Amino acid sequence: MSQGPRLYLAGPDVFAPDALARGARMQEICKELGAVGLFPLDNAPPPPDADPARVAHHIYRANIALMHGADGCVANLSPFRGPNADDGTAFEIGWMIAAGKPVFAHVDDPRPLTARSAVAGVTDPQGRPVDGDGWWVEDFGWPVNLMLVAGAAQNGGKVFVQATDDAPLAAFRRAVKSAVRLFQEQQQFLDGD
Repeated sequence: MSQGPRLYLAGPDVFAPDALARGARMQEICKELGAVGLFPLDNAPPPPDADPARVAHHIYRANIALMHGADGCVANLSPFRGPNADDGTAFEIGWMIAAGKPVFAHVDDPRPLTARSAVAGVTDPQGRPVDGDGWWVEDFGWPVNLMLVAGAAQNGGKVFVQATDDAPLAAFRRAVKSAVRLFQEQQQFLDGD
């Protein structure tokens, strides 16, 4: 890790109109803070193919290979196409946690899930907040599902929440700093310092 920890940058940022610029900016921040950011669009594009399933499997294998080569992950868990985190990102976080790699995440929307998902004042017979379809919305005060928060903590990671008055990418920056610090502490332990 002479260049710092290699961090897989998971998140729906790959779907943004300015995806390459976003990825480059996140990689610049990683480098500035002592890490190497691995953005999924760094992978070679899939070969031309009329079969969408083959293209999808190519992208899947390339991202898994990138995650294999990473020391940890920094994931964007901001709401995407609805009130929750991107399901592909949630999969990647689970994969990284199962591989024993630390996950640090950032969320741009500081509201708890209940504020984004529940119908104000509507509860089920047990008094729990529910969404528009009557399904219970977990209420731990967190902006993402408990499995993502607890899962990140399992291997030494953490979820960072962007405050409304923060500079853009402040929570991302805190996540990267925390990841670099964890790897530095691990290295110092291994070196006997």
